[in-house]
Amino acid sequence: RQTFMFRPGMIIPVKGVIPSSKIYRVLITNMAWLIRFIKRMAPQSVVNSAQIGQAMLQATWGGYFRSIVHPADILELSHTLEETHGSSGS
Repeated sequence: RQTFMFRPGMIIPVKGVIPSSKIYRVLITNMAWLIRFIKRMAPQSVVNSAQIGQAMLQATWGGYFRSIVHPADILELSHTLEETHGSSGS
C-alpha cells in the first residue's frame, strides 16, 4: 500500500472550476499573462486541475516510484493515464 503527497505548485483551474480563495481568483483572472510566461519559461512547473486529478487516478491505479509527487511528476502521470486509458482532460 502506497501513500502519495501531491505538491502541485502553481495550479491553473480548468473546465469552469473557480478558485475558492478570493485572492487566488483575482490573481488567476488578472495575471493570466504571468502564468503563460511562467509556463513558457518553466513548463514543468505549472499544472492544471484536470492534470492533478488524472495524476491522482494514475498513481492510485498503477502506483508510482516516488511518494512526493511534484509538478513534473504530475504531468508525467497524467500523460500516462491519457495514453493508457484514453482520458482527455488537458
